[in-house]
Amino acid sequence: MAVEINSPPTWLKALLECLRTPVRQDRFESIRDGLRQDASELLGLMLERGFLARFESESDTVAAFSARHRRPYSQSAFTSALDPPEGEALGPPDNLAGGLTDLLLARSSADRQASVAFDEQSLRTLLRHAYGPWSGFKTKDRRPAPAAGGLRSLQLFVHLAESTSLQTYKYCEDDDFLDGVSRQRATIADLCNDQATVRDARAQVTFVYDTRTNSPKYGARGLDFALLEAGHAAQNLTLAATALGIGSRCIGSLSHPKVCEACNLRTHQVPIYACALF
Repeated sequence: MAVEINSPPTWLKALLECLRTPVRQDRFESIRDGLRQDASELLGLMLERGFLARFESESDTVAAFSARHRRPYSQSAFTSALDPPEGEALGPPDNLAGGLTDLLLARSSADRQASVAFDEQSLRTLLRHAYGPWSGFKTKDRRPAPAAGGLRSLQLFVHLAESTSLQTYKYCEDDDFLDGVSRQRATIADLCNDQATVRDARAQVTFVYDTRTNSPKYGARGLDFALLEAGHAAQNLTLAATALGIGSRCIGSLSHPKVCEACNLRTHQVPIYACALF
């Protein structure tokens, strides 16, 4: 079973090290400067979002960075605001075509296994509807979830729970293929800070942000766009699961050290969201 590491995860330590390391006086100087600037912007955004709070008491380096870069939110207000419009009551909504209304109403956060089978075909259907490409459209690469600038920033990892182990695969969406990553004596609950609501989950899909995809264009804002993209894909996943009679529960509290170990993540890969399947 994976062991809890009471220190910042590898990717966070690498970003901090990028800021602390002196710039080498060689042909890679400009590249190193760019990396240090990107790392600073990304860590600053993570600080504002509260992602570094849990590590401040565990690492002097994180605490020092937070002290230097913490800044209050803007208190400015619109000075030319007009009077707000009067409220207006809305009538009952129309039911959407294709049974989408019923599907939206039927979706709920599950905590126990459904009675339907969860097999390879079910998993293939869920992953394709969540994030995989579809053919037969005018566009070459039609995807069910939007991405900022068309830059797909996510990687999906699938964890399958067995009686004594946890198998982790990387979803290669272009090839519709699951690439084996690791097998550990662990549970899905271990990946989610031992949350009781996921102890009966049969599988979990973890959304990982690859910082190399959109940060060259958007800088630190790339993380915001990746979070939005993960929300779109997770919504697709939960609705597809509901249609198949499979329970789902979205998870925002992840044990980053354990997820990084199970998925064998590198410094440019950050786990940001997950969906447990029952």
